[in-house]
Amino acid sequence: MDTAEELGLPLAKPIQGFQPSTFLERGIAVPFTTPALVGARLRPAERRGLELIVPNPAGGRGVYIVPWDGVQDLCSPTLHDRQLNARLDLLSVVTPGGLRRMACEVAAEGLAGRDAVAPARALLKQTEQDQLFATFELLLAVVRAVEQRDAGWLPPNIAERDALERRAQQALATMAPRVGRPAEDLMGILEELAVVFTGVGIGRQAAEARLPLMIAQLDALRRQMRLWQRACGEGGSPDAMLVDRTAELTASLARATLQDARGLLADLPRLFRAWANAPDDIVRLCARPEWLLDGWERICLLWQTADDGFGRPATLNEMVALIPTTPREASAWVEMDLEARLGGLRHHRRKVAAGEDWRTGVTVVDLIARNEKLRALSPAGPA
Repeated sequence: MDTAEELGLPLAKPIQGFQPSTFLERGIAVPFTTPALVGARLRPAERRGLELIVPNPAGGRGVYIVPWDGVQDLCSPTLHDRQLNARLDLLSVVTPGGLRRMACEVAAEGLAGRDAVAPARALLKQTEQDQLFATFELLLAVVRAVEQRDAGWLPPNIAERDALERRAQQALATMAPRVGRPAEDLMGILEELAVVFTGVGIGRQAAEARLPLMIAQLDALRRQMRLWQRACGEGGSPDAMLVDRTAELTASLARATLQDARGLLADLPRLFRAWANAPDDIVRLCARPEWLLDGWERICLLWQTADDGFGRPATLNEMVALIPTTPREASAWVEMDLEARLGGLRHHRRKVAAGEDWRTGVTVVDLIARNEKLRALSPAGPA
């Protein structure tokens, strides 16, 4: 491994066995386009501000934990990365959702390449529509939870609009004493909850929400890894096997935490009371699947675009290097003994030797262009 001085990072200390215990310590995957910053993660610094966890630029094990000024000693960031970092400084709370929004706004301004502008603007608009739909679905759920279902009861989703509005207002008024808040406050709580549950999925189109779709994307990646292993013949592909097994564990954990989040919707008065008293607890619980899936979208997209000038074996090598570490905190989220499974996966991670030119014939310009293409495919970044 090169030393920090040789890499131009006199103040940086390489961390060899970086095994974060919490997801916040692991940080959030940042969709940088500079090749040297691919795989970098953002987290709060110990004292104040933010810092980046940058993979060892020499290709070996370990990471460098540096402020943005230290990153600029390491490489020359693209304009997109400079502007994105400037926005990240405005994050009051470090969450995958907050970073996604900022990354999408930067892409919508054309800083992630021209091809990413239209998808980013479309995604921002779609997110607003999804939040409106989630609000509507929560209103329907309140009506169903409160109304007495006699012989003439009409499901709220097929009622006329004016009638539905009256029924929703009556339902909120009926629920208010059970929540302990005035009826006029409940609509505001409902709208705030809709924002939190948009990615989780509510109602008729719950399976089409962002997090369930990301889990489905992991399942598709696993199928592709198994096909690749069979195509490799005897012995298969160790890299593909590692991606497959890690994706399997991640998808399993994400499904369990997604189910926990959706379980809150089973008792709406209790959910409203919990939000009124301690909204941060609800936010953290609903964010668990997003933390687990953070960073996997880029891995999936790498395989989808691997034939575009980047060979499959080389792409697999890069995918393995980007596999997120699952902190021990996840064990507290699910009824599963993760330590043995995580330990086995850690031992199977491959090391890319320093100086190994696995991108033979691929220039830095090619890599930046590839990274911008990934930003166009995922304008909000590596979810």
